Amino acid sequence: MPHSTKFRFLGGILLAAAVFFPAYPIGGIGVHYGIDMSLSMKDALKEQASLGDLKLDTSFFGGANTGFSKPYLSGSDLPVYIERTNWKRNWFNLGGKIFVDIIPFLNRAELSVNYGMWEYEGKIIYPTGINFAPTAQGFSVTGWDTSMITSEALGLGNPFVKNTPYAKLQFDLTVQKNLLALPPIVKIIKVYAGAGMSLNFATPVLSGAFIEKTLGTTLATVNNVNNLQGSLFGQNNDAMVKIGKQFMKDLMTPHTGMHLDLGASLKLPLMPVGVYIDAKYLVPFGDMDKDVSGLKSSGILINSGLSFSL
Repeated sequence: MPHSTKFRFLGGILLAAAVFFPAYPIGGIGVHYGIDMSLSMKDALKEQASLGDLKLDTSFFGGANTGFSKPYLSGSDLPVYIERTNWKRNWFNLGGKIFVDIIPFLNRAELSVNYGMWEYEGKIIYPTGINFAPTAQGFSVTGWDTSMITSEALGLGNPFVKNTPYAKLQFDLTVQKNLLALPPIVKIIKVYAGAGMSLNFATPVLSGAFIEKTLGTTLATVNNVNNLQGSLFGQNNDAMVKIGKQFMKDLMTPHTGMHLDLGASLKLPLMPVGVYIDAKYLVPFGDMDKDVSGLKSSGILINSGLSFSL
């Protein structure tokens, strides 16, 4: 092919690229991987679970013969404990965004989404035997058992999380202003800052209040201490699966907040694909779980990914 023909052919390709992928796109989409460091939770050991709907008939274990004054033991009397330990961030956090680059007085507006997962070791500690005696409390616990609240026990079958799962679906609406754009004409590199609103949907944390809410009707049918293990807190039974379903149902509970944004992008002229990195500081409005005081939810989220301009 003669040199002149080659140049005309190359020029035609560049002209077509300029038509379909303009140097100053009006918007686009992106896909990213996230590192969410905003969530953390302190260990909670032997947190009392006051299960008001639980009533154990004392006649099942000889309470009436010892002079015990109550016909049943209520959930507030019975020592059932919740433990939450070893909170950690799971590697799974994926998301995307759509953005518009022609915002008056600013430079960009975007709507981004992240879905991330965490896990911790959730346990329910409950009595397996009760002995009535003439003491101030009126009874003593003769045996204990512990149920680990794993993803498998909850019937979730999550391939990414082994222990008690926690998930968050986050939407961020952000407006941004360029702080720096280099070189001045083609603006290959942009450094920008912004702020916006956040909307989060998160699963609940294992707590006494959550068990009471989820298993209220089931608790009312358990009148024998042996049933705590057999039909309530045992592994892989209907009650555990019910807890797992409630975890996912409560994922749709909304939580609002705001965020500050600092990021950078790189895109060559006439090329549809670029790269970006965003660092957001997340500030929630209120607690992510009103029943758990040890869950911290403010901090940094870093997204890095590829953008496709239109």
